[in-house]
Amino acid sequence: MRKRLFVYLFTLVIALQLLLLPLSWLLSAWMQEGDIRSLLGDEGLRWLLGGWSERLSIPLLVNLLYVSMTIGMIRGSGFSLRITAVSVVTLTLVFFLLGGRLDAMFSVTGHFWPSPLSRSLVPLCCFMLMVSSGVYGFVNGRLTRWQDVWQQLVDGLALMSPWIVLLMLIAQLVFMFNYVFL
Repeated sequence: MRKRLFVYLFTLVIALQLLLLPLSWLLSAWMQEGDIRSLLGDEGLRWLLGGWSERLSIPLLVNLLYVSMTIGMIRGSGFSLRITAVSVVTLTLVFFLLGGRLDAMFSVTGHFWPSPLSRSLVPLCCFMLMVSSGVYGFVNGRLTRWQDVWQQLVDGLALMSPWIVLLMLIAQLVFMFNYVFL
């Protein structure tokens, strides 16, 4: 059922992207005084093909990679939800009380959002969870070698791979829509 849902969503997003290509060309030809740009014109093709990787280097995709590796480590180490919550709270308190200078982590204006701390919150929590679940896995015997840690990280990525592919396609569709209409 879940696999079928991903196939449907994949097909829908690809169909919308393919529909947007001729639609942008038709609308830009029909409304020449408007702000609609064609993806099939010279400028549109240069935009579409020239900056594909730069457009997909979004923080949401990187955070999804961190979260998926963390899920793999938690599942492979035998961490429970209660242990996960306690370790996150404990590690966060230790980080802020012992080594964290809050004034240096806020923005220049003193706000939390946007700031270096708010941008690194997901990777920081994922790192703390990966380390604590790895230690827990070595202590309880579910992880015995470094190859086991590596395998859990890879298994987490494999578990979330449909979401990663879907996010990349949706992000490209949104960027295409923004180029044409905004």
